[in-house]
Amino acid sequence: MDRLAGERAELARTLAGIDSIQSALDFQVALANSIRAAESLPERDEAKFHNNILRRMGDAFATQLLGAHTVREFARDRGRPPHLTGQGADFEFVLDTASSIATAGAVPIIADLTTLLSVGDIIAMRSDLLLLIECKNRVPPKPHTPRGRLWRQMRRRDNATTYLRDDQVVEEGGTRRIAIDADMLEPRNDLLIRECILASELSDTGLACRQMTDNDFIVAIWNHDWNQGAAMASLSNAMHEMRGDTWRYPLIGGGSEFMRSSSPWHLNPFSLDIDIKYQIALAEGDLMLWRFADISPIVGPVPDCCNAAIRCDVTPDGALQLKLTIDNDDHSISHRFLDEIGLGFMPVRAIRDAIHQLCGSMVRDVEAVTTQPDTEPVHERSESRTTSAGPSAVRGRPIVSAIAYKSPAGDNRSPVLVVDLEQLMRLGYQVPVDELRSLYEQLDNSRDWAIPLTLAFTADQSRFDLSNRQDLWMKIF
Repeated sequence: MDRLAGERAELARTLAGIDSIQSALDFQVALANSIRAAESLPERDEAKFHNNILRRMGDAFATQLLGAHTVREFARDRGRPPHLTGQGADFEFVLDTASSIATAGAVPIIADLTTLLSVGDIIAMRSDLLLLIECKNRVPPKPHTPRGRLWRQMRRRDNATTYLRDDQVVEEGGTRRIAIDADMLEPRNDLLIRECILASELSDTGLACRQMTDNDFIVAIWNHDWNQGAAMASLSNAMHEMRGDTWRYPLIGGGSEFMRSSSPWHLNPFSLDIDIKYQIALAEGDLMLWRFADISPIVGPVPDCCNAAIRCDVTPDGALQLKLTIDNDDHSISHRFLDEIGLGFMPVRAIRDAIHQLCGSMVRDVEAVTTQPDTEPVHERSESRTTSAGPSAVRGRPIVSAIAYKSPAGDNRSPVLVVDLEQLMRLGYQVPVDELRSLYEQLDNSRDWAIPLTLAFTADQSRFDLSNRQDLWMKIF
């Protein structure tokens, strides 16, 4: 095993063993160090391969804590993962801030160690609070008026927090996005996936097939030179036994695709309940999982919804596209549902039931869900504006947005968090405005001016504590 492969295996074991806030921080620090070390390798393809796998570990960590719906919202407008080494001291400040958050008793999730998260530098979680933090490796400016890139970051952050808090948001241009709850009554069958992988390892051909339900199969195949011919012959026989030529709407997914393209709805090997050696084999391409399914159970009338039905169109290139028809009016259904089958390995029946729930909600509230106020119907929108499904993992928690700066009191102090007081008041915190005004008037031109923006308060008591001037830096945790 080469050095990088050994690092990947060790980090996968560390991820699986996370059982505390400190171990969560230690895992991410080790992940960051390995990514930065690989960025300096002369072999760029090797570094890219290594870091892609490491960031999938970061994705698995984030999704486990936040849930797929929340991660999807924080993944909007994401680009390529950043080059950590190029960030220099700025990324060190992110790590320092994450360490302070962990010391304060919350779990930090560092966005740049994932392929998915694009809102905030750190997402800090505890049972009763979610904090989105942008990190700026400098002291707070005076006056604190966000401009340029920081303003755009805050705008994206505020849209995300509004959507997750209120289940809807009106975006620039008047487009309204609404979240609708849909219960996933049947989870992904990790036990069957594990059984299929074990059977493939014991097979002479390196291939095994397991059936989920009627016309719904999983295939595991080891990618070894010695078994290619026999495996392909075995796969051909398995497909013949599936009677795929009789399926109405065959969907084939998997292979290496879920490692080439990241999505909260795609299978992540490091989120599967399987042995770590199989997680590594899947991530590195030594083992592949394929999905063969007929999605025709999804097609047909929507239960308890008059004049509503789901149909499946086949595009000229053979791709499948689901449509909802209500009173002869067509509405596109997001392709993410088919991705959850082909690349997420969710049962067809579970996705059918979830779509039926969503379509039922649309039919019962067509005006609220399918139109902007007085303007366009939803089927004229781009897919990025379509309704998304699933309850928010942060529902019921206050969501606070903040900016972390270096402490004006000195380099050895913990980072300070600048927060909008109006935001806190909207969340129900009791802000002692008169005391703050009096305190601010007492300040001279020293660097203590940041105190009014970085106040101490306790989240459980929803109040500020101004009793100790030494502790006036904001303490959310």
